[in-house]
Amino acid sequence: MALSKTKEELLTRLINRKQPQAYDITCSYYHQVHGGCAIGCEVSEKKASELELIGGGIVDDNIYRALPRRLKKIGREFLQAVQSLHDDTRNWEKERTEESLVWSNYGMERINSIITEFKVNIPLLEVQNN
Repeated sequence: MALSKTKEELLTRLINRKQPQAYDITCSYYHQVHGGCAIGCEVSEKKASELELIGGGIVDDNIYRALPRRLKKIGREFLQAVQSLHDDTRNWEKERTEESLVWSNYGMERINSIITEFKVNIPLLEVQNN
C-alpha cells in the first residue's frame, strides 16, 4: 500500500475509500479496525499500534509528535480537517447496493470546503441537489 505524501493524495484516497456499515465514531488507528481511521490508514501497522497506545486524536500534541515526518509536512490543520471529515457520521450514508457507506451530500460539501480552504489541487465534487 502506497502511503500519501501530499494533501492531494491523502484527500483523494479518503474520498475513494468505502466505509463499512459497521462504522461508528469509535474509530481506531489500528488497521484491523475497518482499515484504520483517516490518519491510521496513512501509517504503518507498527506506527498505528504506537498511536493507539498513546491514545487520543490528531489534535493531541503527543499523537501529532509521533506522526511520520511526511504527514507533518502535509500540515496539522489539514490532518485535523480530514480526520474530522472521516469521523463525522453526518458525512456518510448507506449505499443502496453494497454493504458500505458512501459520502452524503453534506459530506461532499465538507470535502469541497476542505479542497477550497486548503487549496488542494483536485477537482471539486459534484453535489446532488435534493
